[in-house]
Amino acid sequence: MRITKSELAELMDSKNPNISSTKEFIDVFLEALVDTLKEGNSISFNNFGTFTLKEKESKEKESEEIKTKRSINFKIAKKLTEELNQD
Repeated sequence: MRITKSELAELMDSKNPNISSTKEFIDVFLEALVDTLKEGNSISFNNFGTFTLKEKESKEKESEEIKTKRSINFKIAKKLTEELNQD
């Protein structure tokens, strides 16, 4: 499922409707971003890009256990790429 910027804003409002500082806003934003990705959703910002959770198996060298490693993948939007490459 894809989460849009407005849906993420609603989620942030529901978690903390009284955000009063920039630091607090960033903390709440990152918490909402991580929670959304952990649920298996992606987050898409028009003209910016999309965050998705990427899982891959990794082997432990000593015990040969197979573990799942999570990371965040970011795909930049075409419009942002174009803007960054303007002269």
